[in-house]
Amino acid sequence: MKVSIVKCNDYKNCKEKIEKAIDLIGGLENNFEKVLIKPNVVLPVDSENGLNTHHLFVKAVIEILKERDIVPMVGDSSIGASYDSTEKSFKKSGIKDVIKETGAVYRNFEKEKFVLKKIPGAKFIGEVEFAEAVLEADFIINLPKLKVHPLTLYTGAIKNCFGCIKPKNRFKLHLKSKNKVDFINILVDIFSFVKPQLNIMDGVTAIETSKDFCHGKSKKVGLMLASRDGVSLDFVASKIIGYNPIDIPTTKNALERKISISSPAEIEIVGEKIKNVSVNDFQKYSVNDFWKLNTLLTLNKDNCKRCELCKRNCPTNAISMDPYPKFDFRKCNLCYCCLETCINNAIIPSHKFVP
Repeated sequence: MKVSIVKCNDYKNCKEKIEKAIDLIGGLENNFEKVLIKPNVVLPVDSENGLNTHHLFVKAVIEILKERDIVPMVGDSSIGASYDSTEKSFKKSGIKDVIKETGAVYRNFEKEKFVLKKIPGAKFIGEVEFAEAVLEADFIINLPKLKVHPLTLYTGAIKNCFGCIKPKNRFKLHLKSKNKVDFINILVDIFSFVKPQLNIMDGVTAIETSKDFCHGKSKKVGLMLASRDGVSLDFVASKIIGYNPIDIPTTKNALERKISISSPAEIEIVGEKIKNVSVNDFQKYSVNDFWKLNTLLTLNKDNCKRCELCKRNCPTNAISMDPYPKFDFRKCNLCYCCLETCINNAIIPSHKFVP
């Protein structure tokens, strides 16, 4: 399975680079009718923050499709979607303006109709409700960001598909999963159903760990990757930032289940070589610390606005306000929903850093 690596230092000329990345893996066929672009729309923050797929990256993909007479849908649901976070996130990130400007079709999964579907071969999920746009599409283009994550070490093509299901189902699955192994199975189950036909990773800027920012901090990487297989893409991307890809639990799980490929030997890298683009100083979570299931959250009261989003988005009701967030670690299942919904950098994961 081919994975292309292309250098791209800024978003102003990313369209040309995206086209190159696609061409390197065999080009974009034109035998489909309904295309869904699934960006990573996480929180209502500016695109320069690095958390969301950059709006110019999304715009470039839309334009590439429109040149082929395809008007795509663009859809996602953000963290804390039950509090209108998706609409705010699309607007603040600039993606909503891009959709309007290009004439693409906006699909807010928070307001979407959902259809209950069984997942063949699932390890954890029997059935779950998928956004109607996901089921309507005959071609899905996955646009993940290159990021690390306290719950999964790394987040990319596989984890980005988690946003394809009903937001309330996401909370229930966080509650139902008793440990990280359960949650990894959930992510791979959902990916195995969605299985995007094209994955293009926005790695122009990435997110690395930080002692001061709850979601990590933006880091210039200057890359984009493309593959028809999300597992292969995640394997290569995690290696670029210094991980042994087999240590990434979602990648390992998908390989063991043979979701697409069964061995890294099946991956063919085209474009730039990994050794020439590796980011040796990328700050990431320790693999050893990751599997220690002790509480790894601290609160920075100076940053806390007492907005209660962490409390309202906690699946296990482990947070109360007194007057700041107070964690009941007997209930906490380390899902990090509180951390992810905090846009004020008040909740900090205390993982150790890997040099």
